Parts: sequence; structure tokens; C-alpha cells
Amino acid sequence: MNCKIQFLAIALLLALSCNAQETKNIEKKAFPYEIINKIAAYENIPNNEISSLKDGVLNWGRSNYLGALTNKLQNECRIYIYSEEKGLAPLAMYPDCKFIGKVNISNARNKKMPDIIFKMLLSSGNTPDPVEHYVVAVFDDQKEEYCESQSIAAWYQIGILSNTPENFDMACPY
Repeated sequence: MNCKIQFLAIALLLALSCNAQETKNIEKKAFPYEIINKIAAYENIPNNEISSLKDGVLNWGRSNYLGALTNKLQNECRIYIYSEEKGLAPLAMYPDCKFIGKVNISNARNKKMPDIIFKMLLSSGNTPDPVEHYVVAVFDDQKEEYCESQSIAAWYQIGILSNTPENFDMACPY
């Protein structure tokens, strides 16, 4: 009888750990064509003026997307979030910029969902050279959605990951 209880306890722990891993299961995919159409309508530009960042669109669950796009017509970097329940919303928009590198997925803060890090070069009127800038999407557990955090972006950009900030800003699109 004792072996059955131990077996059930181990099975329960395995099921719980698999469930916890499922929430962090984020895949890199392309925006579905329907979402590209919604973005083009939102931006009021033709579809061919939108360029998706290579491996810059992330999908989790059945219908949740977060992705980086370039508005080629205006040389702008855009990050959009989409969910079937809430629709399309811009998370961040920057003029005169260029995405650099790949989108990074980080579990450095050990949260339910990972942080999503976008790196870009921004032109500045103060300097002749572009400036590196991070945009970080953090998951808000209460709202069950990704939001932008400038303080967490600064934390990643500075690179001192040993001191995790407890209080930080969040700007949510919905």
C-alpha cells in the first residue's frame, strides 16, 4: 500500500511540473496572414510595407502572439500583441530605428512566463550614431498578458542580473 501512495505522489509531482512547463512553452512562428491584415489596417498601409523580424514573432497558447515588425514606409519599429479574446494592440512603437539580433527569451527573473527582449538601434538627434535600446515585454500574472517594462529593460541592458528588481513599471496595451 505504501508503494502505491509513493507512486501516486510521484505521478502528481510529474503532472504538476509538466503543467508548469506548459505555461512557459513559447514558440517562434510567423504572424498568421489574418493578423498581418489587421496590422496593415491598423497602420493604414499596404501589407507589403510591413516586414516581420526574422524569428521575431512568438506564440503561446492557442491564439496569443507577440511580434516585432518594421514599417518599411516610415522606417519604424513596432511590437504588437494579439490575442483572440482581446484583439490587436501595439505594445511599443519607435521611429527611425532598426531591430538588431534575434528576439531573446529570458527566464532570469524565474516568473510564470519568460521575459521577451527586443534589441534595436534608435537614431537620436543628440548623437551622430544610433543608440542601442532594449524593449522588454514582461508577463503580468494578474492580467494574463504581456506588458512593456522600461525598468526591466534597463536591468537587462545594464546586465547586473543578480539584483532582480522587485518593483518595476509596466505599460499594458489593453
